Amino acid sequence: MKSSRIFSILFSSLFSMALIIAHAGCHSDNLSLSELEGPADQELLWSVNLLESELSAGAPTIIDARDPDSYAAGHIPGAIHIQWGAFSEASMPMNLLPVNEIAALLGDFGITGWETVVIYTEVEGSWGADGRIFWTLEYMGHPDVHILDGGWDAWVAAGGDMETMENIPTPSAYTGTPDDTVYATTEYVSDHYDDPDVVIVDSRSPEEYHGAQLYGEPRGGHIPGAVNLDYDAYFGEDWRLVDREALMELYSAVGVTYEKEVIFHCTAGIRSGYGYFTLRLFGHPRVRNYDGSWWAWASDPSLPVESE
Repeated sequence: MKSSRIFSILFSSLFSMALIIAHAGCHSDNLSLSELEGPADQELLWSVNLLESELSAGAPTIIDARDPDSYAAGHIPGAIHIQWGAFSEASMPMNLLPVNEIAALLGDFGITGWETVVIYTEVEGSWGADGRIFWTLEYMGHPDVHILDGGWDAWVAAGGDMETMENIPTPSAYTGTPDDTVYATTEYVSDHYDDPDVVIVDSRSPEEYHGAQLYGEPRGGHIPGAVNLDYDAYFGEDWRLVDREALMELYSAVGVTYEKEVIFHCTAGIRSGYGYFTLRLFGHPRVRNYDGSWWAWASDPSLPVESE
């Protein structure tokens, strides 16, 4: 099991194709993911080649989401260092900070809400740190955010340039309107977990889903009715996102369809942030990430739990 090796609270990586379905396209009530059709949207997943060409053309804002030592040892030229936890509370459950605090932090990092942002990490062992930051920025209303497929390892394997100099951004003011429709609170999940119009996707490992308490969780098990789609299943051996057909098969197998709202969760909302990203690639119109995730749910004894 790849992701259980390391609980470092950082993550990343993704999908080597740029065909994305329009985020607000028309659909029928019975349309499944495999039947989605429509014009290409923005390229949410960037290849190394695309990033290299964009760097030569005028440098997007690049976020290195790895640990500080890895960043110091070498990073993509121009990248600033931001870990997903910067925008979250320090103790479990690691919920997002209030909107005004996140906006202030984004401004401190020189992010205005108008630039192109590309996020990368070292995918293996990161638990989807890039996905958590992607979701956070979309929640904050940033319209132009991307993830680097294969992350740091893909960049190195392609012979990409690197530097060790720390990049200090010029502080600015962040402008954006938060989108509450991509955010699931514990109260929201409690109100909707048994709603037939909602699919709750548990991004943890099968062991965790069936009750293993691997990270000190208050209780084992899963949210009643939740389906299990292990975060590791998104990746091939090279830690790039699997192709479109394989991704559709993963979602079809757990009953995710286009007309249902999908709520992702994991242990602390990191792996599930990446799950959120994968459905954004399909232009799914109703996707949320539950940042409190299993830690928040299991901490409340009044909330039901299943372990079968």
